[in-house]
Amino acid sequence: MTDTTAPVTDQGSNPPLPPPRTKTPNDTLVGRFMVHPLTTFAEENFMDLLEHSLSLSTFEKKRVIDAIPTLSQFQIDELVKVFEDERVEFRKLMPTEGEIIK
Repeated sequence: MTDTTAPVTDQGSNPPLPPPRTKTPNDTLVGRFMVHPLTTFAEENFMDLLEHSLSLSTFEKKRVIDAIPTLSQFQIDELVKVFEDERVEFRKLMPTEGEIIK
């Protein structure tokens, strides 16, 4: 007699996907670059500009955050300008290319 109560497992099926990671608030990231002895800038504004940058990937954004303690004032100022210019340019495109940009 065979035991038919044992569960049948499918060897070819994939394991269930893990639940999506929860989004961390910017407050935890700001603490990572609060030490920037060479520069003075508004961390919250910089973080907002970086977070909403559409031209950088997540990996590139992390590299920017990791580099902040070593950047000069000129480099920080230029990054802020680039992020602000990018925001203006994408806003100009929203009426015609909004669905693509999202």
